[in-house]
Amino acid sequence: MNNVYIIAGTTLGVIGLITLLGYLTYKKVDVPGWIGKIKGFLEGAEDLTNIVEQYNTNNAKIEKASKFTKFLLDQAINAVDGTEQLYVSSQISSDERKKTAKEAVLDVLKTQGIKVTPELENVISIYIEKACGDETIKDVNKKIDELVTSIKKEKEELQLKLQKTESENETLRATVNNITTAASVAKSNTSQI
Repeated sequence: MNNVYIIAGTTLGVIGLITLLGYLTYKKVDVPGWIGKIKGFLEGAEDLTNIVEQYNTNNAKIEKASKFTKFLLDQAINAVDGTEQLYVSSQISSDERKKTAKEAVLDVLKTQGIKVTPELENVISIYIEKACGDETIKDVNKKIDELVTSIKKEKEELQLKLQKTESENETLRATVNNITTAASVAKSNTSQI
């Protein structure tokens, strides 16, 4: 039953198109010129489609490169953290840290089947330097936090001393007032005698 509708619809569409073309020719409309313009538009659309496909291909390449770059940076950070632990536990010297970190990243890449080129080694070295710099910044920030905590503690201690001194000052003022009052009373009592 569906085939009947498809055949009938197609037939009506073709008859309508023939009738429309005949009518447009009768009205002296340049039908071949319009068909040429439509053909040119469709060819332009095909070029546009090709450009969009190339963009998507390039975009996929960029996305893949971005993921790989993030992977490399993560591996560099992990390698620097690991070598720092080796250094802290005295398993490697200070001078060996960057070399050991670089070797660790290269080993990870080799186990993943990634061919390591001199350019890639250069990028890895840069990422390790960045990760080392990040670690240095973390160390500096840690020292700053320790100093700030120490200063806050000192401030709290000084505030406690200030409160204690103010309390003692109030006690002394009260004592001075009592002595002054007692002296006034004693003076007035001696003058009445």
